[in-house]
Amino acid sequence: MKRLTPLFLLSWLLALPASGAAQQDAAFKIAKPQAITLATPFQLDFEAALPGSNCAMSIDTATQTSDAFEITSITPQSGPKANPKTFRLDAIPFALDIATFPALSWKLSCPGQEPAIVKSPELPFQVLPVSTPTAGGGDIIDIRPQYAPPFHMPWWAWLALGAAIAALYWYLRRRREEKQALEQSMPDTRPPHVRALDELDALLISQLWEDGRFMEFYIRLSAILRSYFERRFGLSADRLTSLELYRALQKAPETQQVAGSARTLLNECDMVKFAKQVPTAAQKDAAVEKARDIVNQTAPPPMPEQQAVK
Repeated sequence: MKRLTPLFLLSWLLALPASGAAQQDAAFKIAKPQAITLATPFQLDFEAALPGSNCAMSIDTATQTSDAFEITSITPQSGPKANPKTFRLDAIPFALDIATFPALSWKLSCPGQEPAIVKSPELPFQVLPVSTPTAGGGDIIDIRPQYAPPFHMPWWAWLALGAAIAALYWYLRRRREEKQALEQSMPDTRPPHVRALDELDALLISQLWEDGRFMEFYIRLSAILRSYFERRFGLSADRLTSLELYRALQKAPETQQVAGSARTLLNECDMVKFAKQVPTAAQKDAAVEKARDIVNQTAPPPMPEQQAVK
């Protein structure tokens, strides 16, 4: 009896780890589709019966690797104390024909016991290719037939067409140059003040302001005023700085009254041209009106017969 007692105790102690290991296990039921399509997401529903109601289970995402499948998400579907536990897994297949979904590693934790790793079974799948619209189940058909040119021109016809286009372009360009040369050769008989007012009207409808070309607008405005002073009073306005032109206007009795206004306007033009200031629409309108006032104040008085007609 004394000999049997130690043997009995030893057998009992050796049986304890085996009993504990048997408790750290889970039974899996997996709902899967019959067939899946290449590169198309599908779902798996895992149901795991745990050894106890207080046990918890989570997936070990760090060890989930597979060349044939990519797991995109794993979502628990049951509460924290539910038994069995349910999980929904989303995955995408990337291998054709028969592909095996890998065994997943799950961490099982029960009170009073060391955490254990349990594995769900591998799952074979039939992976189908992506379906493609065909005609009668045959080969892939084109969306539209191949383009065929309605006719074929010989090389000499293309050469003649290119020569005709070049000749037409040269003719039109030559006519435009001749017209511009004729217009430039004809003397402008308008009085300086009338010409300046007409040029201001043309500036407003030139689309320079609407196109955002503010610097060109103010350069043209300054040139109109300087050209007027040159034609009307014989000043070399285009060769003088704004300050030098102001001093010249102050010296002449006919222009003393507009010297200050002209200097202010030319300074505004210089700020846009050289300091790159961006004027507002209201400032633009005020500058054009100031130029009109300068021209009207310095215009020659009307002839006696013109006054009588009025």
